[in-house]
Amino acid sequence: MKIFVCVKHVPDSAATIVVRDKKQIDEKITFLLNPYDEYAVTEAVKLKKSFIQKGVSSSLGQAQQSNQIEIIAVSIGTSDAEKTVRSAMEMGADRGILITTENRHQDSITTAKALKAAIEQDCSPQEEKGNGVRVVDSGGGELGIIFTGKESIDMGGMQTMFRLGAYFNFPVVNNIVKFTPDIENWNLESNKINCDQKVVVESITEGGGRDVYEITLPCVLGAGRGLNTPIYPTFPDVVKARKRPIKVIALDTLIDDLKSDKPAAVVEIIAKSGTEIIDIELFAEKRTPKQIKGNTSQIAKEIVRILKEEVKII
Repeated sequence: MKIFVCVKHVPDSAATIVVRDKKQIDEKITFLLNPYDEYAVTEAVKLKKSFIQKGVSSSLGQAQQSNQIEIIAVSIGTSDAEKTVRSAMEMGADRGILITTENRHQDSITTAKALKAAIEQDCSPQEEKGNGVRVVDSGGGELGIIFTGKESIDMGGMQTMFRLGAYFNFPVVNNIVKFTPDIENWNLESNKINCDQKVVVESITEGGGRDVYEITLPCVLGAGRGLNTPIYPTFPDVVKARKRPIKVIALDTLIDDLKSDKPAAVVEIIAKSGTEIIDIELFAEKRTPKQIKGNTSQIAKEIVRILKEEVKII
């Protein structure tokens, strides 16, 4: 079974952001693995360890069971995003996939489509043409779970996981804080995904409430804060991650693959879908407090005036 973890290369929240040309930021700052994605990677690693422990008591054995469960970190971004994929591998991902693009700011539509194409390509044997030689990819395997962070700290859209689930027609639950796989009833030896394989998750809702869902595999899960304690790699983990492979795919290549077997009307939709950044503005960092004087009635009238004339929200 394959467990994919979608990770994003984001600016460090402690960095000083400078906007250039109204459409991009000065990238001479530190970028890192999106903090919410750390929970996603950690949960994927915990799930694999649970499989391995169960394999010890089954006919498969620990080594064989470890080989049957694979964690793949997948990301879309510039070539610099390889550092983030490598960070996920240091935490325990077995290998990585990087979808490269010159535009760092891809919207959730393009991102979800690209992630879906890369995941599908990895789960199916592919025939490629390279230097005139046909090469058969040794990929393939059952897609079990796609983990993501509940959102990225740079855009905060909370859209990609839902779009990804819609494109795959998989159930989606976001902002999960508890994950309980029913691996006791999973057939580990067949390595096949079926409707009997389920997970139970708890999701935080607005107002601090919790929803509990029982969903079948395959599915898309967005990890929230509190799901676990993120793994902090040791030096040996870092060294091992350097030896693990990262497959690099150009975004344009994936888009061409999406269009290859589609009718003309669908190709046109794929080509036009997406959004464009018109302007980027920083949040106001300095606020000037204003004291409103007078009796209760005068203060209330002044607040209403400010909301109507200055803030313009009523």
